[in-house]
Amino acid sequence: MVKYYFNILKIREKMAIQIANLYVYAKDLYDQAVEGFPDLRDSLWELFRENVLQTDQMEYKPLLGVFVDGKELEDRRPNDEWVRLVEQLKFIYKKTHDPEIQSQIRFDVVNFLSKAAYLGYNLGVYYGSDDLDRDSYYRDLYEKLVQVGSLNFIGNYHRTSKQFVPVNSLANYQKQIGFSPLEGDRIFVESDKIDYFFPLRFTPLRRDLSEERLIEIVVDNLKISDRRQMPFLMEKPFLINVTKEFTSVLCSDLAEDKPKAVEERRKEVEEHLSTIIGKVCQKLKLQLHLSDEEVEYLESHIRLNMTMYFQIDLEDGIKALEFIPLKRKNVSSQADSQFDDLAGKRSLHFQEWVDATAVRIGAVSLRKSRADNYSIKELTYNSESSDIIQASDRLDIGLNIESPRDILRLSSINNMRHIAETDSGEPFAREFFCTVTYQLIKQLCESISDEMWADKIKDSEFKDYLNLIVANVDRDLSKALLNIEDFRIFIESMDRVHAKLASLLNVFKPFDLDVFTKTFTLELEDRLLPEGLHVQSAGITRSAMNTFSGILVEIQKKNPSPVLAIVPHSYYENNYLIPSSSSLEVVLQNPEVEKVDLFVTEFYHNIDIDKDHTRYQRENVVEDIKRIFREKPKTDSLTVAIDGTIDYLYSEDIKDLFASLKDEIQAGKLNIIVYRSGQKFDMFGMDNYYGGNYYLVNNGDQKWDRFNSFLSEEQFQTDDLSKQFFAWNFAAGSELVDGYKRLIFDMTQSILSFVPETLKPEGNPYVSVAQFDPDVLTSFIDIKVSPELPSHVQTDLTSWIYSRFVELFLDQHRGVYGRRGSFGFTQANITPIEPKIRITPGIDAGERPLYLQFFKELEAKVKELALEA
Repeated sequence: MVKYYFNILKIREKMAIQIANLYVYAKDLYDQAVEGFPDLRDSLWELFRENVLQTDQMEYKPLLGVFVDGKELEDRRPNDEWVRLVEQLKFIYKKTHDPEIQSQIRFDVVNFLSKAAYLGYNLGVYYGSDDLDRDSYYRDLYEKLVQVGSLNFIGNYHRTSKQFVPVNSLANYQKQIGFSPLEGDRIFVESDKIDYFFPLRFTPLRRDLSEERLIEIVVDNLKISDRRQMPFLMEKPFLINVTKEFTSVLCSDLAEDKPKAVEERRKEVEEHLSTIIGKVCQKLKLQLHLSDEEVEYLESHIRLNMTMYFQIDLEDGIKALEFIPLKRKNVSSQADSQFDDLAGKRSLHFQEWVDATAVRIGAVSLRKSRADNYSIKELTYNSESSDIIQASDRLDIGLNIESPRDILRLSSINNMRHIAETDSGEPFAREFFCTVTYQLIKQLCESISDEMWADKIKDSEFKDYLNLIVANVDRDLSKALLNIEDFRIFIESMDRVHAKLASLLNVFKPFDLDVFTKTFTLELEDRLLPEGLHVQSAGITRSAMNTFSGILVEIQKKNPSPVLAIVPHSYYENNYLIPSSSSLEVVLQNPEVEKVDLFVTEFYHNIDIDKDHTRYQRENVVEDIKRIFREKPKTDSLTVAIDGTIDYLYSEDIKDLFASLKDEIQAGKLNIIVYRSGQKFDMFGMDNYYGGNYYLVNNGDQKWDRFNSFLSEEQFQTDDLSKQFFAWNFAAGSELVDGYKRLIFDMTQSILSFVPETLKPEGNPYVSVAQFDPDVLTSFIDIKVSPELPSHVQTDLTSWIYSRFVELFLDQHRGVYGRRGSFGFTQANITPIEPKIRITPGIDAGERPLYLQFFKELEAKVKELALEA
């Protein structure tokens, strides 16, 4: 019973049958797409299975095929163009024996199929009822979604989602271990230095320490001086590296005896740790005069906060880390209950650490590992496997590209250039997107030398491959331009263009990253810094949060007990890593604080998940920094971390900051790091790469040497393809990303002007739309349903907001995303971020009337609730 408004208690008994039906249908579609890739089939299906059949207690997300009440809905299959390309790639793959072409095609197949799969919509209804009219309403709404075919492309940018980082199916992991040996949290990473981030949330323990030293460390970490401090949750749980103990067993050839050997080794390790825990408890029992019941609780608490982990090295720099909590002991019912209450908190500790530090494998590396860890032994082409492509179309490309300059002569490119150069007098989204795409294609073609191209096309299969990719770029550009008045079709076609450009970028990798770094540095200095200041380092990193986590680690290395200050309403992931006692006002008013080590701030905020926060304001960063120096005059080495994601690269605010604080920087008192996420805007609403960037300004003194170099280390590096993209993007025109941001910021501000007074904070007791000061840059709309309402009213109102917003777009056959993380997309998106609902507008000004209508209907809905009350 697959519905979007369902009773969670009723769905369980029928879920298994419907999942089975969906599995068969999706498997059939999938088989058509990957026919001829026998060895790749199983791994790709695992990827699809984890994306297609997602279930948990609250929602069900079908991606391929739609079943409602056991009936299959008709779907438009908007991924025909992708399947056509995959079929053509397979034809080339069959002919070639060149390992480079084979590797590239395998990557393309994984990449294109990932982009082709489209998410079903969960309409945001968490709890069900027996209201058949409501059930029918959501079924009809879903049918509209299918008919419109509005794509929800899989967000490959998302570094932490379980959808894109499968738990246990990476090829080499299975080859080396052979089975999933332990029950725990597993992540795949790309660095040997993940332990660099452990101190942010954990206390690492080495098992080779003496028993006395281990006991001493655990006791000191507990910091219990009085029995009245119990119960409590450890601020930094323990992590114990057991790689040595498990590697020899997991990577051995024990075959059928391996599970038994693993379990025996686990028991040995746990017995040793249990001995340590027992002695800790006895020591504290004597010191604090604890009762047996309190000792029992303390033992459970320590076990709960003690996690083992081991690392398995895979090929191509990818590693798997498994985190295994200690098994709980049989204790009294009271302690047992307390253990269960804290279990979720322990898991949350680990998951939030993973999310905040962004240590998971990046999206591009994940897709490459899926492709490159397999060899395809035999390829057979089944001409009846797809009606989408006729045999005569397989390689009837109609192009003969002899040099990259030939690409620029294609009529579709020239037509796009003409549109890009047409000045309509206002920021027209389609014109802008044509400009972006033309500039990127032009820069790529100019950066690939004739010699590089000639070297590839001397192989006839590689020539076929390159011509095929270019022909598909030409096809999709033509379709985009023919449908320029239909923004949804236009932008879907452009999305395919950019994915295929990624293939060319992956083949040639023409950009010199050292040149990019030097050029980026010089342009930042020219555009932002006053004379006398210099960018000490700049570059590309894995993500904004990965960068921020590294800043915290380095601060703690300089001072094990640093004074941290954070501006209120900062990004909630930053707040996870910064103690609540570090609010700027609290720090400045604390007489015991003499100097501040780190100040975390931003000019313009991401969504604030505080339920009481209803107004967004621009932060006066310069004045805050000057206050720190005034009120804490002993501050002589202040690092300021600025998240510049919701701001322009060439920000007037940043420029003013450097001019205003030039003296402090030159005196060596101030070190400024500006970092930002590249997923939000830099990819122009698409998800083909993974990374972010940063720059760092100080006076170059020796005391800043570590800060000037640490972000170049392994744990902060993204993949080579993504590095190429950011260099390419910058070379194509450093103003392009700022122009894209301007479209979204202006669109959001204009939409916020539609909010009626009755929906503003304090306008009614049911729902409020947060307000923004006129000088604030923003890319989202923050809606709060009052937590004071009865739970069923909250649920119904949240459901109505979510589904009605989606329906308004569907009625106009416009694209809209549902539950897609992040922001900065080309099309509208609505996502619950508890306790808020976040809407992020796209870039099409033609959608503004839909927002006006949405707010009018929301106002009417609130009045209706008031009358009912």
